Amino acid sequence: MFDSPAWPAEHREDEGSLPRLLARGTVLGEHPDADWLERLRLRRLLFTGVLLAPASHGGLGLSRPQVHTLTPNRLERLRPTIGRAEDASGCPTCTVCSWIEIVGANYDWSRSLVRDVVRRPDSGREPAHRCKRPDPYPDWLMSPVVLAGIDRWGWIEPWTPMHPASVSGLVHAIRALLDGPAPRPAPAVVDAPASPPRRISPEEEAEIHARADEVLARVTDALAEFG
Repeated sequence: MFDSPAWPAEHREDEGSLPRLLARGTVLGEHPDADWLERLRLRRLLFTGVLLAPASHGGLGLSRPQVHTLTPNRLERLRPTIGRAEDASGCPTCTVCSWIEIVGANYDWSRSLVRDVVRRPDSGREPAHRCKRPDPYPDWLMSPVVLAGIDRWGWIEPWTPMHPASVSGLVHAIRALLDGPAPRPAPAVVDAPASPPRRISPEEEAEIHARADEVLARVTDALAEFG
């Protein structure tokens, strides 16, 4: 839709870069080592990715100033143009729904509700795609801003949008997540398997956790720097 000036230049021709970003961020957000504040910031990061990514990737291609001035009403008008994907973890429209749920929960409510929303597992809910469910907190449309700062305790700034310079920090985190090693999901816990699964050795499990920790730490540092 727009020229996507803020999307990392080295990924503008790669139409798989936004779905890859969303899938990687989902893995990190579902990792047991991620606390609720890291998950909250990851949701905002992935939402920002959808705002900035080219339309050919499924995004909106907004510039930093356009993101800064984005209002709920304008986002609502743009929602039909955002891409969809078969896999919910890489679906841009689901990612937008994930963040506006936070905005709605934050509007005139409390940080504890936001924390509960972030901690609430999404797996197993039907339909699997968030974008096919009604908005759980429609009050997001009443919020003064869509993309806001998050302080170190998890409070979301309800009135002032992120400055374009701070959006640049999110772009830095997007690049780090795209260019770093792909995080691997934590080993699934199976209570009563129909057939014995392949056992993961302690060494393999430690490697999986270490790799996820490395990527999460890099992205978390980039997000924390800019609030």
